[in-house]
Amino acid sequence: MFDALQESWRSDTREVVLSANPEHVISIGKGVAGIVEPDLKKHFHSRYTVLAQPNAFLSSAEHFENYKTYSRICLGQEGSKHA
Repeated sequence: MFDALQESWRSDTREVVLSANPEHVISIGKGVAGIVEPDLKKHFHSRYTVLAQPNAFLSSAEHFENYKTYSRICLGQEGSKHA
């Protein structure tokens, strides 16, 4: 699965994200972040956040914190906070 994700990122998705030049990027899942984070660090510096998958084994409080982070970012209220 991660080989396919890495190839997809390398051959197509990276250029789509870079050309879109979003205000902020959310990488969902630590496994995904392991593949995309080097490019996110290089091109987006502090304009990206890594969060656990929604089905991660987290407490309800941790899931709620992730939800609040998504909300802040999507509503444009996120500074340069990097998780």
